[in-house]
Amino acid sequence: MVAHRTHHERRKPQPTVSVQPRRPRFSVAIATRNYGRWLKRCLESVLCSYRKSGLPIQIVVANDCSSDTTSKILDHYQSNYPEIFTIVSLTTSGGISAAKNAAIRHCRGEYVALLDADDEFTPDKLTRCDQALKARPDTELLTHDYTFINEKTGEAFVPGNEWYRSWRPPGVWVFRAGRVLFSEQMICGYEELEWSKRFWYELRRFHISEPLAIVHGERTNDRWKIDRAVAGLDGMERWDPKKKSQHPQLFSACRVCGNQYFNAPLCCDLRTERVPLVHYMTVSSFPYHAPVEFSLVVFTHDDLRATRSLCTDLLKEFEASEVEIVFVHCHPKRALLDYLCKLSKMARVKAVFAPPDQSFIYGHDVNRAARTADGRYLLMLDSCVKIERGSFRASVKFAFDNLHVDIVSASLALQTRSESNPSERRSGFGRINHSCWAIGQDSFWGAGAIAEQFNKTEDALIEFQRRTQKRNRALHLQTRQNA
Repeated sequence: MVAHRTHHERRKPQPTVSVQPRRPRFSVAIATRNYGRWLKRCLESVLCSYRKSGLPIQIVVANDCSSDTTSKILDHYQSNYPEIFTIVSLTTSGGISAAKNAAIRHCRGEYVALLDADDEFTPDKLTRCDQALKARPDTELLTHDYTFINEKTGEAFVPGNEWYRSWRPPGVWVFRAGRVLFSEQMICGYEELEWSKRFWYELRRFHISEPLAIVHGERTNDRWKIDRAVAGLDGMERWDPKKKSQHPQLFSACRVCGNQYFNAPLCCDLRTERVPLVHYMTVSSFPYHAPVEFSLVVFTHDDLRATRSLCTDLLKEFEASEVEIVFVHCHPKRALLDYLCKLSKMARVKAVFAPPDQSFIYGHDVNRAARTADGRYLLMLDSCVKIERGSFRASVKFAFDNLHVDIVSASLALQTRSESNPSERRSGFGRINHSCWAIGQDSFWGAGAIAEQFNKTEDALIEFQRRTQKRNRALHLQTRQNA
């Protein structure tokens, strides 16, 4: 016999139970910019490892203003796996450090595993890392071996202990949440080295001697991976606290955010500390983040006399509050450093340092400088350039504001006073001159920056100008269609 409920019983409210989502064991942080051709392979490898482990995970991908198929691929995965995918779409590119930080800041897991968008997890990656962390719960930073595959030759091998001491590249880092955040003043590709300088020896680390990731690249021709390998070895040797005989050049750094300065300002409400200067990094004078109109990028070519002469003219031509001077292609020699330290007391200064034996590739160094620049316009100047005092700033400003151009040879801008159709932006006046040219910051990154595979400066600029013109035509066509 079924008992009938009374009217009062039927209307009795039922207690609600709040079900909290389970915290992920791992968050996988990925930063990508135009890596669409590899991204699916990368994400599928994480999903494979996830299914095999059965662990709760989160996959966070920071899309750094990609213009290829990246956004479409990410939309597909997020719609199919909404419970584990978090997509962070950046509207302005701040470089690899900022993109990685954006991904890390959205991670909710107990541990964060870094992964490059062109690399892979092995199926056992998450399971083995989970086992190691359970066996050693005090571990703050876990690393492991990896298999390197040469994309050109197909050669595959495990680098093992080729890296200095216990250091490994960030693609194999698994760290406790909150332990890693990169300095966003670092140039592309070496943010992990600057972070390692400050924290590597302070964390409880453990290494798994098994290849749990696959790293793709070219062992001899991939400039970024060669630079990272050399910098990792040389940098870690210089940073070794046991080597008391080393006398590195010292600068000031903030232990909270990692920004480094020529002077010793307060940063993040703390007094900056004296630290050794590290290769491949940017040092700036304070305040490094205030908005400016122009970023004057000076290629020193190790010529201190010419650099000093050009900077003297620039500071007389521009108001100090509207510019910053970014030095690039400079090696940390004492005379140059002394001058930059002195200059930083009169103007806002940044410098991208590189080791003395590094070869000069124009596109590589331009991109380095552009990533550190905060100005609305980028002016690229060789130290040997003689500017026309009294009209240089006005001419460049006139070209951008009145002639509606996106890229211009600054030397030609001095001679140009003709009006242009304001409804259509143009791409300069003929071929740009590498010794003196200017471009809007948005236009520079919108065109995809300078290609780095060209050995000749002229070839790099011709190709870049071609892409800029193609982009401008497409934007103009779209504007007309929308109208």
